[in-house]
Amino acid sequence: MAYRIDKTLNISAPFDLLGGEGVVEEHLRVNIPATGDERNYFLQIAETAIRHTMDVTGRNPVAATYNVHARDIPLRLELPFRSSAIASVGYLKTGASTYTALDKANFGIHGETAPTILFSRDTITQPTDADDDHPFPYLFQITGAADVDRTDSSTTSVPQVFRQAALLYLSHLYENRQAVAYGRAYEVPLAFDRLVKSLLRIR
Repeated sequence: MAYRIDKTLNISAPFDLLGGEGVVEEHLRVNIPATGDERNYFLQIAETAIRHTMDVTGRNPVAATYNVHARDIPLRLELPFRSSAIASVGYLKTGASTYTALDKANFGIHGETAPTILFSRDTITQPTDADDDHPFPYLFQITGAADVDRTDSSTTSVPQVFRQAALLYLSHLYENRQAVAYGRAYEVPLAFDRLVKSLLRIR
């Protein structure tokens, strides 16, 4: 079944996700200013390191919102993220510019692990007025769950391997800023590449 996914993710405290500002300072061997452009720079590259690690591994340290645009109502659909709830379901009628709500109780998710399984229940009735000319007339808004460290009693703990990988990539962004060295096109091997292999979603 044809579908497209848009993800919205708000990383409001990148230092916290990496273990705290003190951990970041110790890892980079710097003192981060309390205010100003230099602090904003460190916040930006910290967020970049987190997002890059997420993109490579398919894991999220914080909850996200996913808009799943679908061609048809799925009987069963695997989605490449871990989810916690269906926020809303809607579809576009022919000629309409706003979505008409469908009862989200007619759908369910199996989202304890990834991939999430989105499914429709026997109670669903396929709309007969969906816009056939639209490539993706159905919209499922799904809340994605954060990946937590299962060995930690906290339900909000970022997995340690994820944190370490993001810190390594952060130091690469801060100290190297590019993947070549010695004045020639030589890619610097990163411990990051080894760590993320243990985090990769298998699917």
